[in-house]
Amino acid sequence: MAEQDIYNKLCARMFYASAIPFNFIRCPYFRKYSQFLANSKLCGYNPPTYDRLRTTLLYQEKTHIYSKLQRIRDTWTKKEVSICSDGWTDIQRKPLINIMVASEGGAMFVASTNESGHTNDAKYVANVFMKAIEKVGSNNVVQITTDNVSNYKAVGGIIEQKYPHIFWTPCVVHSLNLALKRMCEPPENSDEYLHYGDNFDIDGDMNQLANLSINEPEESMIFGDNAENLEANDE
Repeated sequence: MAEQDIYNKLCARMFYASAIPFNFIRCPYFRKYSQFLANSKLCGYNPPTYDRLRTTLLYQEKTHIYSKLQRIRDTWTKKEVSICSDGWTDIQRKPLINIMVASEGGAMFVASTNESGHTNDAKYVANVFMKAIEKVGSNNVVQITTDNVSNYKAVGGIIEQKYPHIFWTPCVVHSLNLALKRMCEPPENSDEYLHYGDNFDIDGDMNQLANLSINEPEESMIFGDNAENLEANDE
């Protein structure tokens, strides 16, 4: 049996015996690790022990990641940042708020909060943002960007009241998604449907929407009026 076949079978057995997801084979770090071993002349190598993996090596990797992120943090006072949020649902169907910081230095994940029971509580969500703002440093933040729905608009108002120098911006992509849903599937009793029927100029309307969302973000809030209903229809 060729050595390549032996290696493949040993690798496959490791996956099967440990119930490792098959998608892990695509992990660039696993492939880099395998290629390094294949090209290395290191004889008698043994993988790290259980204890070393969960202690020394874990600490070293955390230190490595922290040093890379620090390069991004160092740009915050010079370039200032935007705090962005994204609603998510985990495998247990729990609603999450993911908070990220974006700047010229790069984007960085900051926190994830379970908002079960608080999805429509503007004060609760605003408090999540305030914690992120204080963590980053309020003087380093110029805006927050969220989905274009009514409760997040209220969140933006709370943030702007507490931090007058920070302004709220509705997400352009979310605004365009809502607008496209309304254009492509207008309610039959809406003015758009009664006037145009199925004859929409998609290309022309798309260009106008893009310009509106980028140049006049506040005006794009008109598409947020029915955001909850539009998104509910997708579930």
